[in-house]
Amino acid sequence: MDGTTKQLRKTNLSAVSNGARLFADRLDLRTPRGRRFKDLIATYTKAIGKPTEAQAALVRDLALMQVLSEDIQLEFMDTGKIDHAQHSRVVNMMRRHMKTLGLFNVSKPDGDPDDDMGPLEYARRGGSKRSRQKLDDDEEED
Repeated sequence: MDGTTKQLRKTNLSAVSNGARLFADRLDLRTPRGRRFKDLIATYTKAIGKPTEAQAALVRDLALMQVLSEDIQLEFMDTGKIDHAQHSRVVNMMRRHMKTLGLFNVSKPDGDPDDDMGPLEYARRGGSKRSRQKLDDDEEED
């Protein structure tokens, strides 16, 4: 090295950057909500592989939105009341983050070609994933 550039080592990074903590301030994440938050981060991180810093930020936001969504759902189940606007915003943000992270691009294990069918094709088939021909053939067998 020429002395003007330093190679960053893990010890030179902040605790958040090197993965030792989730937040700059120390926070007890042993509560049920904290454990759920950490579990979701681990699950999403595993699904996308080694994340970039930007992906890691989206994963944290996605985990937060999911915990918030679960809290909204719990309140609805407990009281029957829901803030539809808040729930809609949270769910839409979750969907956008999942799409951005590629979490919707998981292929089905059975490899069914009809799984990629768009909504127009689904409607053309009469609200079925089976083709109209297959449905007509089934009716003839009866």
